[in-house]
Amino acid sequence: MAVIKKEKRKGKVNIPTASMADIAFLLLIFFMVTTVFKVDTGIKLTLPSANEVQKVKRKDLAIVWVNESGKIAIEDKFVPMEYVSRIIREKNIETNGRLVVEIKADKEAKYGYINQLFEQLKKAQAVRVVLGANVEGSRG
Repeated sequence: MAVIKKEKRKGKVNIPTASMADIAFLLLIFFMVTTVFKVDTGIKLTLPSANEVQKVKRKDLAIVWVNESGKIAIEDKFVPMEYVSRIIREKNIETNGRLVVEIKADKEAKYGYINQLFEQLKKAQAVRVVLGANVEGSRG
């Protein structure tokens, strides 16, 4: 019996790579155009609004100043941070709980000083605290 051998072709398969760069750029453009980026919306915050404005009597107001080096002044008298809670508590008792504490801080004051002041006001049980701001162009 005669065996017939098939001849195997030993040809190289060529894949055309000339248009690979074009395809890569087209894919890149496609993904850039169709990609959706998540936009960070931030913290949802509901700010309070006022229906009416009440004038605060001068005797019911305590202005607390904080400078850039962390020194505290209450009613234009410098006091150590440790005494703030005692002084504010006494003023709150004098005003029968109507005391409003206004904090005015230097714009260069570090947040740590303001945080310490808030902790002292919390110890003094001061519940009516406002942050004062200067109107653009005004002094003091």
